[in-house]
Amino acid sequence: MDIYFVKAAIKSVIFKLQNLRAQRHAVIFVGDSLTARCDLNKFYPKYGTLNRGISGDALANLARRMDLSVYDLCPRAIVFLMGINDIAFNGLSDDDLLALYDKTFAEWRKRYATIPIIVQSLYPAADDERAEYSLPKGINDRIVKINAKLKMLCQKYWLEFANIHSLLLKDGRLNRELSCDCLHLNEKGYRIVSGEIGRLLDEYLSDSIDIYSKGEYPSDALSNFYAHSFVMDGRNYASMEGFLQSLKVKNVAKASKICALCGAKAKAAGKRHSLWKLTKTLYYNGTSIKRDSAEFDRLITKAYDALFENEKFKAALKGSENKLLEHSVGKDDKHKTVLTRNEFLAQLYRLRNKLES
Repeated sequence: MDIYFVKAAIKSVIFKLQNLRAQRHAVIFVGDSLTARCDLNKFYPKYGTLNRGISGDALANLARRMDLSVYDLCPRAIVFLMGINDIAFNGLSDDDLLALYDKTFAEWRKRYATIPIIVQSLYPAADDERAEYSLPKGINDRIVKINAKLKMLCQKYWLEFANIHSLLLKDGRLNRELSCDCLHLNEKGYRIVSGEIGRLLDEYLSDSIDIYSKGEYPSDALSNFYAHSFVMDGRNYASMEGFLQSLKVKNVAKASKICALCGAKAKAAGKRHSLWKLTKTLYYNGTSIKRDSAEFDRLITKAYDALFENEKFKAALKGSENKLLEHSVGKDDKHKTVLTRNEFLAQLYRLRNKLES
């Protein structure tokens, strides 16, 4: 069996165990050995980080481990570096690698419309007579060309391209003073990389608000768990969470009881009603509404418009200023949640724009 698959299988078990206790909404570093060898606690001490690098991994294999490595963890930000193994050892063409980048980035932006995603350029290689690995001829020229197109893909998907390549370069190759072999970095090399990546993380995360019921104001007050009461169609709702969870219940009397709840109590009450995930059907005042319908979208907008009448909610929106809004604990599959992360954030941005107009 290929040694990579043995390593990947072992890592998958480790990741699965780690995920049981892993910090949610962390900054997740995804990559190959260049990531796996980096001591994130040492080089990025300011951030809650998780290392999801696997030695020998290639972009062609990444899709099969994305749930364990990223999706299950509700990332606050993603830092990504992969591709060198594909072209140096696996014989992948430049065009095929770029196609994989395109597919990967499209999927990430579909799932995560707003979180910062930092894509590192491919690092240079020390393809000289002392090279510890057998590298393809002209590898550094290929890396330069790939990086130029990789930057364009980042612009296409609104990702941050980090030009690390230029920081590690000397005479057209990887600076040997920054490396422990012809591909991997030493502590000095990682220190240079972390300076640039840390600067970008500071830029994004210091100017963002991750909405979370246990966060600091206004993060907590923008959460659906918060006790912002509102009235819609003559019915009183104690919170947006109470409204959303009530939609799972067809019986009007039972739904009314959930409407009077807030936070975790509302969520727990709704959790007992999971049949809608099979039927893809929710209920408002006893009337069925398909989860995927435009009618449902209009109902959600109507509810947030009603919530917008709550002065404390408006104050929290105003308090968010023009900062990037995130919701890393949110879910993305509309067949598993009444309100996805993107749907939630879209309503908040809409109302904040309304507040400013």
